[in-house]
Amino acid sequence: MKFVRFGSLNKTDYKQAKADSFHTPPSRKGIYAFPAHQVEMFLVAWKFSEKNFKEESRIARKEFEYDGYVWHHFVERSISKHIIGSWARDDIHSYKKILAKVIGRDKAFRSRNGYGYSKDSYEVFIDEKI
Repeated sequence: MKFVRFGSLNKTDYKQAKADSFHTPPSRKGIYAFPAHQVEMFLVAWKFSEKNFKEESRIARKEFEYDGYVWHHFVERSISKHIIGSWARDDIHSYKKILAKVIGRDKAFRSRNGYGYSKDSYEVFIDEKI
């Protein structure tokens, strides 16, 4: 599955991560990423200057294929027993099924109500080697 990250593909050590936050990493080392078509630029914008945002973000954007386990925020749809805070850990095949259902239901919900999942919810955390 194709993912997007802004910055290095090397694992980051999050030993100083703040607890009890939606975005707190589920494990100490890893990387944050997004499914290729569900990128939330608000979460990565702080890395770039306002003046050169477009150019800097284009250079920093890394697309990669990954087929291992991912941590994701769709805990209510996961069949995994690995749940930490707002994160559930699933293999890529289960995650693809969950994502397809979420995107389909989100589009239908948005068409009826005008709002749906925030793209923040689509972020994943990968703690295995890429």
